[in-house]
Amino acid sequence: MRKNWWLILLILPLLLEAQTSRQALSLDDFLRQVKQNHPLALQAGLARERASREVQQARGAFDPVAQFNYDNKRFRDKNYYGILESELKLPTRLGLDFKAGYDRSSGIYLNPEYTLPPGGLAYAGLSLPLGQGLFIDEERANLRQAMIRANAAAFEQTALLNDLLFEAAQVYWNWYAADREAAIYREAVAVAETRLEATIQTYLLGDRPALDTLEALLLLQSRQVDLADAQLRLQKAALALSNFFWDNNSQPAPAPDSLLPTGAAGFALLPLDNWQQDLAELPASHPILSQYNLKLDALGVERRWKREKLKPKLDLSYNFLAEPVGGEVWSDLAFSNTKWGLSFKYPLLLRSERSGVAITNLKIQETQLDLEQKQLALQNKAAAYAAEWQNLGSQLATVESATGNYRLLLEGELERFNFGESTLFLVNTRENKLLEAQVKQVAVQVKRELARAGFFHAMGRLPGYF
Repeated sequence: MRKNWWLILLILPLLLEAQTSRQALSLDDFLRQVKQNHPLALQAGLARERASREVQQARGAFDPVAQFNYDNKRFRDKNYYGILESELKLPTRLGLDFKAGYDRSSGIYLNPEYTLPPGGLAYAGLSLPLGQGLFIDEERANLRQAMIRANAAAFEQTALLNDLLFEAAQVYWNWYAADREAAIYREAVAVAETRLEATIQTYLLGDRPALDTLEALLLLQSRQVDLADAQLRLQKAALALSNFFWDNNSQPAPAPDSLLPTGAAGFALLPLDNWQQDLAELPASHPILSQYNLKLDALGVERRWKREKLKPKLDLSYNFLAEPVGGEVWSDLAFSNTKWGLSFKYPLLLRSERSGVAITNLKIQETQLDLEQKQLALQNKAAAYAAEWQNLGSQLATVESATGNYRLLLEGELERFNFGESTLFLVNTRENKLLEAQVKQVAVQVKRELARAGFFHAMGRLPGYF
């Protein structure tokens, strides 16, 4: 029997060699690859690009505008009228618009309003809202909101990456657990096969009863069933892992079968030693909470514009006029030649405007309540993960100690068995307890690492580590 147990020791290095021939994949390398190549990560970048284009679109409201209009009527060789109107308008973000233009008209049936000097009439001036629109108008409000959305897009990208990396971490740890369980049961099957051969040999020599061979065979069959289940879980976990493998061209790249998870070796995430201090920093650092704050800023701009509508519309336009002479457009410029206008408009009941302000105030209150609720939920979620991580740390130490003790019990039972003082049933029982402890140790380790990843996910910090 001692020779047979030495045979087991010869098989174990072969199992280890089969493991080391596989290509190691650490969690850090896996998550960096996901962050770099996964389509959802690329879509998050597109959201920022879209927000940048929206800002550019809003700035288009302040682009210079050139206008040209020519209207002519001829009938029975008579020039009834010909009217030329051209203008260059330069809006500014101060609400002040600069204008310059040239008008010309001719014809025998020309409306007196359009009668101009023979050389036409040039003008330059400005228009300014003195009431509604002086400090903010719809165009300026749209631009400010677009710039706020552009800032929010960066936090949206971080939040999407945060969720993606946490999902990838969960898949990786499930794959790690399945791989470790399969390795444990492969080793158990190898040991059971060796034990069956040894039991048969001792039975043939007359040292063991035939019942022991049946006991050893049943143990092997049980181990083979456990291994088949573990390999099926490993296959499913590997397929789930393949969903996160993409190449640089955004094409699916299935995970190689030779990959070997290395677990938390060199893991970028730090231990949760100062998690209370981290929780205090959550409101200022979490991307989702930052999005809520920026949404409040955008609603603040909307409310300011809605309040601006409560003012009357009072618009002033003022232009200097000049008649081009001898090709010189502004040779006849005189400050006494002017065209100006003043317009006033004010709704008497203001029901639409007041309701608009009230609706925006309600939106702000709703968003503020959502922000407070989300902040509390994230804080409690992070605190729960931290408590779970600490509790599982104690459990892991206990399970590791128990695994070592079960191994000592098995070794002792094997010694007794070799001297004929024990039975194969007791040896199998000791070994079953050791296997259960080994599988439990892997499960607790994986749960603890998932709790650590969950804490940093709740804090919104996963993208910064990878």
